[in-house]
Amino acid sequence: MKQISKFSLMRLNNSEHHQFHTIVIGLVNANTEMNQLPVMTDYSYNVLDQTTAMSRTRGSDKTLEIQNSIQQRGEIESSLRLKVKSAALDPDETIRNAGKRVLFVMNKYGNMRTFPYQEQSTLIAVRHDELESTYQDDIAKIGLSNLLVSLIESNIVITDYFKERGAEKIKAKTLNVMDNRKHIDANYNSLVLLINAKAVISGKNTYDDLIDKLNYNIEYFRQQVDNRLARIAAEKKEPPTPKPV
Repeated sequence: MKQISKFSLMRLNNSEHHQFHTIVIGLVNANTEMNQLPVMTDYSYNVLDQTTAMSRTRGSDKTLEIQNSIQQRGEIESSLRLKVKSAALDPDETIRNAGKRVLFVMNKYGNMRTFPYQEQSTLIAVRHDELESTYQDDIAKIGLSNLLVSLIESNIVITDYFKERGAEKIKAKTLNVMDNRKHIDANYNSLVLLINAKAVISGKNTYDDLIDKLNYNIEYFRQQVDNRLARIAAEKKEPPTPKPV
């Protein structure tokens, strides 16, 4: 009876590993006698989880968005502080007194840009609430309303981002590629044992076509791994030392 060949799954890199198992699932699902096995459900779900884990990228559009928002928030904060300081020196006494009162609040919270990003977010929100609740008239007199709106909008974007990133970190623990590999390989090994056993028990050639296709897949990836390792070994070799002339 034909049997599925043994293959060291640990030799596969993550991309090869994912591709190998995706092909195996496709081959087995095409076989009506095998695609309803309980092990296939777990196997398929684990490979889907690996797809999600591998698609998580650090340099995402969201990261670029937060970098731009942090820079924008810093620029708005600097403009806000300069405008308040300028108002506190204005020759118009009404504007000057309004500027001094707002500057007192600004100084009470310190220079926001010296704090970590998340702490900045909290302090800016608290300071904004104090200014809006107590110094609305002063803000209007020195023309700070638009700057404060822009600042709080940037602050909200940054705050939301850090919340999302925290949730992603928690989710990442269950989407770790290496952890998924262990589950997937265990599913695959169980499937191989089951198919090989069924081939022996049936005593017929019922599973020969499936086994042939799986073995072809195994041989293909075995060759891919050998080629990759050979390339790496060749790249590591030092060039020959030139002979002295």
